[in-house]
Amino acid sequence: MVVAAYRGEQHIAEQLTSLLEQTRRPDEILVGDDSPDDLTEQVVASVAASPSGVVRYLRNEPRRGISGNFLHLAEVATGDLIFFSDQDDCWLPQKIARLVQVMAEHPEIEVAGCNSQVVDGNLKPVEKHLYGHLPAGLVEQIAQSPHFPDLVWPRFAIYGHNICMRSSFLPIFQKMPLNAGVGHDIWLTQTAALLGKMLFVNEPFTLYRIHGDNSSALTMETLNESFLHRLKDTFKSHDDLAATMANLDALHDFAQSADAIAPENKQALERSWRYFHARLALRRFPRPFRFLRLTPALVRDYWHLGTGWRSLLRDQIL
Repeated sequence: MVVAAYRGEQHIAEQLTSLLEQTRRPDEILVGDDSPDDLTEQVVASVAASPSGVVRYLRNEPRRGISGNFLHLAEVATGDLIFFSDQDDCWLPQKIARLVQVMAEHPEIEVAGCNSQVVDGNLKPVEKHLYGHLPAGLVEQIAQSPHFPDLVWPRFAIYGHNICMRSSFLPIFQKMPLNAGVGHDIWLTQTAALLGKMLFVNEPFTLYRIHGDNSSALTMETLNESFLHRLKDTFKSHDDLAATMANLDALHDFAQSADAIAPENKQALERSWRYFHARLALRRFPRPFRFLRLTPALVRDYWHLGTGWRSLLRDQIL
């Protein structure tokens, strides 16, 4: 069990308690702390003083960042299965036992994920699960068989707090491009799906706390997304295209050397890689004449591989 912490003193005791109260208690809980002070350390020490003896605190000097923190903790972990945990959620008591069972039943799987119930800062339910905004049937389809295109295109994401990884997958985890803003959860799920070694369990085992300090992009606004919010998101100055491209470049390089990748997965990756490269090339063209460089293939891919009119507008104005 690995927990990445940063100024986590408000909620981390509650989260650690939920980990220690699992029906299948973790063999070890490694807490990697990026905090600039010792407040989180003090809270962790108070929990670790309990008779459990499984909590181990590691201070990062210097800070490693979220993905670097999780990678370092995974390298230090000694178990055959590594569970990734945020500092501010609560896990339902059966989560570890259920995912351990799933991994035992599917020895071919290297990475598994599950669903979450969304709650507010006081653990009051907000949404039944993370994916209520997605098309009907998509979640069930991915639970039956998580195809790589569903994960590499912006349709479905498995959040890091719900991921379990075999330690044998660590060498692939270590290929993650750390300095490109790529999330560890995106890298793990996409590489595993690319290799056909990914499984999604459509059961909510985590109380996913949404509050103002979340590092995740998910917010109350995105859970209740309106047209005005989508329009505001389209025109915001921040853009993740560079990070997406860095991730796809790393995936593309990985696929060139990996064995046993299904042809359809390679084709899906190649198509997505070319689409994002075409978008980057378009943005190098001066505004306001970028629309002259639009091709029928790119316009089609905005709807097949991107977010439709939002992607198109962003490439014209950013």
